[in-house]
Amino acid sequence: MTGCVPTYPVLWPRFRLSEPTGAMELAVAEALATPARRPERVSRVLGAMLAELEGTAVLPSRIAQLSAATREWLLQHCAASCRPAQDWFDVECPACGGAQDIALDLAALPRAPGQDFPQVTLPTPQGDVTLQAPNGADEDALAAGLSHRAFLARLVVAGQAAFDALSDADLARLDARLDAALPDCADQTQITCADCGQGFSAQIDPLHQLFPGDGPVVSDVHALSWAYKWSEAEVLAMPSARRARYVSLIKREKGV
Repeated sequence: MTGCVPTYPVLWPRFRLSEPTGAMELAVAEALATPARRPERVSRVLGAMLAELEGTAVLPSRIAQLSAATREWLLQHCAASCRPAQDWFDVECPACGGAQDIALDLAALPRAPGQDFPQVTLPTPQGDVTLQAPNGADEDALAAGLSHRAFLARLVVAGQAAFDALSDADLARLDARLDAALPDCADQTQITCADCGQGFSAQIDPLHQLFPGDGPVVSDVHALSWAYKWSEAEVLAMPSARRARYVSLIKREKGV
């Protein structure tokens, strides 16, 4: 195996989210705004919002080990914690351009466990090759410009000689079989356009659509610092629900 990060062996781990605070909200907003590659931004969001995985504290090294499907599933749950359970999303019909509103429970999107996990053995003309499910570190390497052959080579656990001897056509077939065998967390839902009747797949990307930016928390810091003379650090350390109650009191006093 040429990759240096083994995939975490639990596909859908037990998790606990951190208590929401202004500091956490700001960390998430900054992670979304950074120009970093998507895998790195996902890692930062998960690092800010997850307190535990399988009963242990969440470290950046563990987040990098999580499979691609696990990371997307956890990202969906993190986003769902910021929204109503049955949320509404705006999508556009690719056929007629009509705007569609769909109701969706982000935390209940379907999952597929895959053939095996965290490793899958597949036959090739040169012999069996065993590959691990790609993890966050592998995704980041691919996003950084790693060739697809080099990316697949990172995943090889056994059968390196057989893998190295594969032609481009054989490699493409191996890639397709690997994709079919891997676990998957859906990020799309099938809907029918109310305007033209055309069916289409609507993709929901939590990273781009569902987390709040830094505007609300910055506004709250300003209001509470002005009213109570608290420092930014004091406001950001406060549980989000309590911060919201103080802000509501200020608005009530002002007749807003």
